[in-house]
Amino acid sequence: MDRDRAEEILGHLHDAADALECAETGILEIGETGRKIFGEAFGPLSHALHFELLQMMEAIFQRYPDLKSIDERHHDHHEDEM
Repeated sequence: MDRDRAEEILGHLHDAADALECAETGILEIGETGRKIFGEAFGPLSHALHFELLQMMEAIFQRYPDLKSIDERHHDHHEDEM
């Protein structure tokens, strides 16, 4: 995997993490019954997926440490949007 491909994959991993956050927000907004139904199933899934996403990102950072600074800028920009 070259650096350009690693950067592209990192973007996709961020998109997946963002999608999980949107789903979590949606579940919180659907009311108590919906949260009970979806939250119980989604919580463990979300935690497992976030963990795996972080593991994949860390593998990319080990190979291309300079991408970590790009990742931090993405994270800072994403927090500004919230």
